[in-house]
Amino acid sequence: FSVVIDETRDVSEHEQLVFAVRWVGSNYEVAEEFVGLYGCTKMDAIFLLNIIKDVLLQMGLDLKNICGQTYDSASVLQGKAFGEATLLKKENPKALSIHCLNHSLNLVLQEAAKSCLMVRSALEAVHKVHNIIHASAKKLAIFIEGGQTEAVKKAPGLISLMEKFDTFLGLKVCFSVFSACEEVARVLQSKTVTAETALICAVTLRERLNSLRSDTCFAEL
Repeated sequence: FSVVIDETRDVSEHEQLVFAVRWVGSNYEVAEEFVGLYGCTKMDAIFLLNIIKDVLLQMGLDLKNICGQTYDSASVLQGKAFGEATLLKKENPKALSIHCLNHSLNLVLQEAAKSCLMVRSALEAVHKVHNIIHASAKKLAIFIEGGQTEAVKKAPGLISLMEKFDTFLGLKVCFSVFSACEEVARVLQSKTVTAETALICAVTLRERLNSLRSDTCFAEL
């Protein structure tokens, strides 16, 4: 079996370890189940490894039977020297460590967006609009009822920014690229996705994105 680990924070800003188990059944069908959330008083590799051991012990699963482990790129999890994945692999060399495919896709999109000024500016404009409206539930309620002074002051500048051709084109480009990537992301989030399927998705997505570079696709924007 494999373990799928992530870290998150609850509403009180306390660190939580998200734990899931993935395995292949006797009929060769892939299965994945969420196990639970576990509070973390510390976020170091040794502490996290002990939590994993404790969870497996409670479930009656042997650490030596782990054949895979999946995390995001956090150093405490994936660090080559002292990351949790490295420590686990020392106890079980068969526990192959895989970087979360969906997280990898997300990182690629972030870096790609940062490299293009037009796209970066368009996304920043959207982010500013979002912040004005959704800064808090109270502000959102006030905004819905009739607007707020601070938002009203910023609105003209944001409207002017959103009306610029570069902003509009940047958003159209984002929609074309992100729509294709979202389809792949949904597949990668599936409980039954396999390495073969993920590879096919990556190749297909690359071909799709390359096709967007053509004059024909640009004219369709």
